Amino acid sequence: MTTDGRRKAKISNVGASILKLLDAIHLTAKTLFDMARSQDAEVGDGTT
Repeated sequence: MTTDGRRKAKISNVGASILKLLDAIHLTAKTLFDMARSQDAEVGDGTT
């Protein structure tokens, strides 16, 4: 469970959806998030 910018609860078991809602501050976390987003955009196979 995460919250969006308006503090509304969002529940999902899909990794790509969760990553879209997260805002990473740590450089390593940002890099991992960017890699996952890029892979999802390129392949788009729906993996979680």
